[in-house]
Amino acid sequence: METTRHNLTPLVLAGLLLLLPVLYLSSYLLLVVRRPMVSVSLTYPTQYSADYYRVGGDYAEAFYWPLEQIERKLRPTAWDSDGMNICNGR
Repeated sequence: METTRHNLTPLVLAGLLLLLPVLYLSSYLLLVVRRPMVSVSLTYPTQYSADYYRVGGDYAEAFYWPLEQIERKLRPTAWDSDGMNICNGR
């Protein structure tokens, strides 16, 4: 009786590729803050920055930019504060 060996590599690779978009979306939803966290530096000149992500700073902003643009178009009221858009120019 002859036994055949099945290679599981394609199946594992396909599973990981299907899991990547789910991880990307879920990490975005966990890190995004729709009302910016304003930070002020105590150096001169004083600098203000609005952070829309809990961690990651500029890297998170660049990495999640496509999802943020989609969400801003689909749910603009989630990004507004009292009816006024607080993220002009973004």
